[in-house]
Amino acid sequence: MRSDLRLVAERWDAAQEALLPGQGSGGRQGTAVSAPLPIRVDVVDAVITASRQVWKIVALLVDEYPDVRLPDDQSTPSIAEWLYRWQMLRVVAIPDAGQVLQAYWCAAEAAEEIARVTVADAPTVELPVPDQCKAPTRLADGTLAMCGGDLATMWDQAGKAKTVVCTTDRSHMIPWDSWAKSMAARRPRGARPRNHAGI
Repeated sequence: MRSDLRLVAERWDAAQEALLPGQGSGGRQGTAVSAPLPIRVDVVDAVITASRQVWKIVALLVDEYPDVRLPDDQSTPSIAEWLYRWQMLRVVAIPDAGQVLQAYWCAAEAAEEIARVTVADAPTVELPVPDQCKAPTRLADGTLAMCGGDLATMWDQAGKAKTVVCTTDRSHMIPWDSWAKSMAARRPRGARPRNHAGI
């Protein structure tokens, strides 16, 4: 949840920039009377959906904790950052597990929408890693299974790994540091020497 909300906060400006169609898109000159759309509708839909999902988490939080005070800047990226930096412990402590799960899926959908309209434009380099995606995915028959797609790290221009994404479904992503820790935990460890008293 934290990494999803962080993605929303960090990529919000990129999503706003993606609202305008690219210059010189090579559109055909026609005789149509209607003017072309001034903004990308798919990005508008993604931004609206992401914003709604972030605010649903706020609603759950405020309903459970009436003393919660929202930050002065109540823009969606500011609220997403406020949630992931300061409110995660309260969100996961909500007694109703169903509401906690709802908050999780709201964050996941918000991140998926923002990632969908920004990942192609992000100034990153993609490098494959020797691992498969463990995210649950729904098969055609409705059953859940592990995705199994190949993973790749997304590196920014400064040479810093930002996130790990599934090359099959780019909505499956985890922060690079979380993935690195999980890989370290999988390394085989040598047997510990037994502690024999007096030896």
